[in-house]
Amino acid sequence: MITGRSLSTIRSAILTDWSARMVAQGLALDTSSGSWAYELADALAVDLLRIEGSAEGFGEEIQPTTATTDTLDRMAGVQGQSREEGVPGQWTVDVTGTDGTVDCAGRTLLKDGLAYRPGGDGTVTVASGTGSLVIVADLAGADYDLDGGDVLTWDSAPTGLDPTATVDSSPPTADVEPTDEEGDETFALRVQGYRRARPASGNSAGLIETAILHQRVAEAYVYPALAPNSGSYAAADLDTPGAFVVLVAGPAQGQGATNTRDIGTGGLAHVQAYFAGTEDADEASTPTGSRRYSSQLAPADVGIERPIFVAQDVDITVENDPAFPLTWTGSMTIDGASTTTSLKVAGDHTAKNGLDVIVQQVSGGKRGEVERVTLPGSSTFGGGVTTWVISPAMAATPAGFCDPAPDNWESIRDALFTFFDTLGPGDVPASTVVTPPAGLLRRRRFPPESWQGVAGIWPADIMGVVMGADGVLDVTVTTPGASPTPDPKNWRYLGQIRVRYP
Repeated sequence: MITGRSLSTIRSAILTDWSARMVAQGLALDTSSGSWAYELADALAVDLLRIEGSAEGFGEEIQPTTATTDTLDRMAGVQGQSREEGVPGQWTVDVTGTDGTVDCAGRTLLKDGLAYRPGGDGTVTVASGTGSLVIVADLAGADYDLDGGDVLTWDSAPTGLDPTATVDSSPPTADVEPTDEEGDETFALRVQGYRRARPASGNSAGLIETAILHQRVAEAYVYPALAPNSGSYAAADLDTPGAFVVLVAGPAQGQGATNTRDIGTGGLAHVQAYFAGTEDADEASTPTGSRRYSSQLAPADVGIERPIFVAQDVDITVENDPAFPLTWTGSMTIDGASTTTSLKVAGDHTAKNGLDVIVQQVSGGKRGEVERVTLPGSSTFGGGVTTWVISPAMAATPAGFCDPAPDNWESIRDALFTFFDTLGPGDVPASTVVTPPAGLLRRRRFPPESWQGVAGIWPADIMGVVMGADGVLDVTVTTPGASPTPDPKNWRYLGQIRVRYP
């Protein structure tokens, strides 16, 4: 990157040069403010500043990740790359039926002739007659966009579910917005990755290019010379020549409650069939197909695996700008008798009627396991507990604490969402930690963390992310503490958020 010099830096450089030339002739030059030399150098610096600015602008065009769209497309064209299809949209739909866990795998929801399939492992839990199911558009593209309240119909309703499902109207409507083609950010990473390690048959970059062609895979990482093991990493798996593991993941989670990075066991089976050559990228059967890796490799040495996902809670204390005041202070402890329609807290908090609160919940509701709730204008207090009747029902059962909800709370929350969506799986240990066999070099995760997909989470990371949110003056991080280095294939995702205020 090129960083242009400031006007004062340019002026100082000119005066330093002139002074040196005068000294060489046995003369002195007055460079103080207001002197003729100072004024002339200042005028020249104004003109040179424009050149510095242009150089800085051109410098951004050198790197794919900072280049404009037109330049990025030209770079890709020279390398013979093109944009992939866009991102299939994801939504949360409300289903009704008989209480219990319902397997929706293999079923399809339809609207206006367009198909949507269940996401994750394809199951939905129905409680009190209702449940929430994440669905994914069958193909990428904005044509599949849905609005809150849209009704979809099952092609063949799973046993125990009613024939229709309704898109959750809680904003934002889309958990992941559908796009027609790959965006600049991910395209730039591919263009840059091509330059760093040109894809070729069997190399790590080529395996990733192959993986992301599958309709379920949005991101992939390769562990060269790591023996396949669908469970946790073991040191004995390291340094196995000829073996490799491709870790495949779905799109970023965005605003949705479901960890869409996890394609589920059913999704993984399709990706494995794709690499084995028995299915294509759209999951159509190809019984005469060929494997998508070298025929010289033993299939047992090739691992197409899911990450091992590990939840990471975040507990922070934020000092807010006065422009984002708190309507109340402190916190409330949620009583264990609370339900999705009855919020109970310890103590007399009837003075908080009508105020907004952030309610912690058990998993299965919103991302971050928290929800903003506007308390009703009336409540009851008895037996040491304040009770509010909540309508409409909350996304999940309250558990933990209620904290204040200033106007910038969503900005803080979304900053954490974005940060966690950039994380990747852990790398293999360094050779200083686990010594490789004599004559072998340790092969690291590809792409490495220095390129993308940092795996560890440190307090300073959370502090930096939250400081970029609206109205945040200072941040103290309680959780996570000093983060251990994640093992290979371990991928952190966001658990529960708690934002407190001093």
